Amino acid sequence: VAVCCADNSIRILDWLNGRLVAKLHGHGEVVSSVRFSPDCQTMFSSSHDGCIFIYGLSEALSTPMLERLVEIDTVSTMFNTHLHQEEDVPD
Repeated sequence: VAVCCADNSIRILDWLNGRLVAKLHGHGEVVSSVRFSPDCQTMFSSSHDGCIFIYGLSEALSTPMLERLVEIDTVSTMFNTHLHQEEDVPD
């Protein structure tokens, strides 16, 4: 997960345990938006100073992120399937 901080930095945290994975600097004003590319190899950020930054993320960072996304998608699919099965059960 990417977090925009009051010191104009961006922190990337492991969403499962909250540990700091990376801290990025560069913006001169508060960061207002952060997005990852679908392959997690690029991160885009914009700030109130009008700058847009494009960060190339290392494989050491992007691979675990993609693995987490697959885990989330798998759990989400299983959860949604279970919910739909419960909806089909007559009272």
